[in-house]
Order: sequence, then structure tokens, then C-alpha cells
Amino acid sequence: MIFFLYFSEIVMTVRKRYNENKALEPSQKVQNVNPKENNNYFQNPQNFFTMSLMLRISSVLLTQTFFVPDEYWQSTEVAHRQVFGYGYLTWEWKAQIRSYLYPFIFEMYFQLLKILTVDFYVLVRYGPHFIQAVLTAYYDISLQKLTLNVTDNLEIANYSYYLNLMSWFLFYTGSRTLSNVAEMCFSTIGLSFISFGKPSDVNSLVFALLFGGIGCIIRPTCFLIWIPLVFILLLKNEIHILTLLKACFIAVPVLLVLLFGIDFYFYGSFTVVHWNFLQFNILENIGEFYGAHSWHWYLSQGLPVVLGVQVLFFIVGVFCSGPKQKTLLWISMFYIFVHSMIVHKEFRFLLPVVPILLCYAGQGFKYLSKYVSPRLLFLLVLLLNVPVAFYFGLIHQRGTIDVLHFIRQSNIEDEDVLFLMPCHSTPYYSYLHQNIAMRFLTCEPNTEVDYLCESDQFFENPFQWLQREFQPSSLIVTYDRLPKDAKWFLSERNYTIVKTLFHTHLPEGNIGNYINIYSR
Repeated sequence: MIFFLYFSEIVMTVRKRYNENKALEPSQKVQNVNPKENNNYFQNPQNFFTMSLMLRISSVLLTQTFFVPDEYWQSTEVAHRQVFGYGYLTWEWKAQIRSYLYPFIFEMYFQLLKILTVDFYVLVRYGPHFIQAVLTAYYDISLQKLTLNVTDNLEIANYSYYLNLMSWFLFYTGSRTLSNVAEMCFSTIGLSFISFGKPSDVNSLVFALLFGGIGCIIRPTCFLIWIPLVFILLLKNEIHILTLLKACFIAVPVLLVLLFGIDFYFYGSFTVVHWNFLQFNILENIGEFYGAHSWHWYLSQGLPVVLGVQVLFFIVGVFCSGPKQKTLLWISMFYIFVHSMIVHKEFRFLLPVVPILLCYAGQGFKYLSKYVSPRLLFLLVLLLNVPVAFYFGLIHQRGTIDVLHFIRQSNIEDEDVLFLMPCHSTPYYSYLHQNIAMRFLTCEPNTEVDYLCESDQFFENPFQWLQREFQPSSLIVTYDRLPKDAKWFLSERNYTIVKTLFHTHLPEGNIGNYINIYSR
């Protein structure tokens, strides 16, 4: 579908330019030709997808670290269990608060591998990331188109596109199988079909609703962008009510099938996952179980980290943009405001509005380029982003990935592994692709007073937990912060460290600098 849309857009663009050029006088045709500009590879929009695809595929190979558990446990792990019969379902799937649409993409891929009997480890491990990389590459060119629609300025659109490619955070997350990344991609692709400042036609609006709706199905937080947007565009007469109804008549049935049909296939019963999500995360405030942050966290820490140096161009761009160009800005601020009211916060939750903010960063870049050479500014952006991208992609939190490689190479098919680490610290069966016995410390939430999950029970008193729950395992994986009495407990049972792996320079909480692997 992505390649079809990309090809169709090229055909439509070429046809439009041909018709426009055909209607011009001969003198006008000559004035519109700029050989120097046409020969510049980096200014040719038709080459943007190729550049994006190369960059995103390279990120698959250059991202060898752990970011957040959901990259595996809420996507490929679920699909792996469906296809190969072994994998782990977290409490979210048992509570039916997740849409299966995103994992279903990987299930289809795994099913193809299984049917062709080519489910080799390398294809199972890397295939889903390549799929996401292709989707992110199409997101890249959609961002360029979105910025062009908002600003009506090709130079600004190109600046936003390159600032997006240079973003360390998008390089770090762009090929990860995170629902937040998919939400960002589908939402931005949908936004790129809207003609800001002038009425959108039915065909464009159908594509906008389809892709934006898919983003909302994958993560209901995307509604915070699309519901206010449609309402504002109706008030501004940039969408006619009749046009919207015609588009909904085509798009809504497709979205309902994707919403209810795929979830019925997975759960085996009719369920409304978005209501369940709202109930657990907002009404019952389960998210607080996984950490609480101050109301200003997204403004004081989230945006500066996620945008990096591009945040400076964004601030300038906000002041440079005209009142008619601020529709998406107010919507993104509304999105951040609502998320700021939720106590549990994460960097990845900002991903859906990052492309919107980069639209304004492109305007700020154009304004500053009047005083500083654009090449010098781009060089500065690269120098401040590339080292960070490589550090977080290759070094920070790589131990929990390397430990799976070690386990796979240990050939322990008839034995088992025990992870004495914070829950979901490593990938699981979808990464290992071996049906061996594994156990980890769980952390299912509970609203009971003074409730401690298994993971918290262990770290509150590791020695006591080991005395009560320990069962011999072939391999035991821990961080190097294991207390002396727990080490003594393992030593008494003839466990010794057989491998130590570097994990991070920035340990926090129960996470250590190194990972120790014990064996008897």
C-alpha cells in the first residue's frame, strides 16, 4: 500500500505539472526551468523517499539497544505467539485494552515466513523492524508534503524534511516496533492529505480519514489530534460538511472493520478496546503504577530531549508563522496539555506531535538562514544529533539485547532461564525464536493498598524472595547491583558468573551498569 501510494503521488504530481506547463506561454516555460535546481539530487522531491528509505533501513542495523518494553511485548511478542504458538501476553492483552491492528501486520509477515518454511532467526528478528522502517520512510515524505500544505512554501517544506531526517530521536525510534511510532506515521500520512487554508476534496479527505483513523485505532491518544482538527477545519470552512459526510461514508466502514473485526479475530469476542483503555488508564489511573511525573515534565524535559537542538528552530518558527498557519500548533499544544494532566509520562508519548512541531521548526530554520548560512546551520544540527543518535543506538542500554544473543548461542533447548531483573527488561520469545522455558519477575498492576508486584517484592528483599520462590535454572540473569546476601545464596547453590555484559553508563533505580549471567 505504501509503495502504491508513493507511486500514485508521483504520477499525479507529474501529470499536474505537465498540465500546468502545457497551459503556460513559451516564455513562461523558459522562466520556470532552473537546470541547476533540477540537477540537485537533494532538492528533488522524487528522491526524498529513496533517501528516507536508506536512512531508516540503516537505523535498523545501527539501533542495537533497548528503549522501552512495548517495542517487543506489545507488538512482535503478541504476533509471534499467534503464529508460532509460544510467546507471552502481558496483562494489557488479558484486560483487552490494546488494539491488535498493529501486531496483526507482523502476524501476516510471520505467517508468510511460516508458510514458506523460512522462519529463520534473522528474518524473525529483523523483518518487523524493516517493515516499520519502510513505513517511517513514507512518513518522512508525508511530513514534507504536510509542511508544504501548511506553509505553501517548498523551501520551508524541504527544511522541515531535513530537520526530521537529522533528528536523533526519530533515528533512534523510527525503526522500532512501537505502536507510538506507527501512530505517528499513520497520523502524519493522514494529515498530509489535508489542504490547509483551502477546502479539501472528497478523495483527499477519504485518505486523510483512513490513515488518521488507523492511527487512532492503534492508539486512542491520536484522537486528541484528529477530533479537534476536524472541528476547527469545519468552523474555518476548510472542510465542507457535505464533503466530510461523503468521505465518512467511504472511510468509516473500512475503519470499523479494522477496529472491531481484527480485535474480534484476536480476542474471540466483541470488545471495545478504546473504552477499556480509557477506563484503565484514565478512570482508574493505572498508569501511575508505572511512575509519576510533574505536570510540566513534557515542557521542561520531554520536548527538549525529543526535539534536541531542533527545539530552537521550533521556538523561532512559532513566532515567524502567521495566524492562519497556527491551527496545527494549537492542536499539538492541546495534545501536550492533556498528556500533562496524566501523571505517567514518557518521551515516546510525544511522537505523534513531533512532525507537527517540525513543520514550525522548518519555518524557524528559514528565518535564521537569512542571518546564518543554511549549510552552517545544517552542519550544526548534524554535529549535535549524530553523536547522540549513535550513543543511544549503539551503547546506552545494550546489555539487555546482548544477553538474548548469549542465551541463543548457549544451546540450552532442554533447560531454562530466570531473569531476576525489573519486569520486561529484555525482549522475549519474538527475539529469541526458541521455545525454551523462561521466567521473569512480573509487574501486573493492582489497585489494592500497599500492593507490591513480584518485581518490587524481589528488589525490596532479594534474599527473602530467593528463599521463598527460587527454583534452579540453567541460567540466571541479573544486574550487577544484586545484594551480597543474594549473591551468597546463588554461590551456595554452585552458581558462578559465566558472562558479564555492559549495559549502560547511566544506571538508575534497580538497573545496573552491567549484567551478570550465572550458571552452574
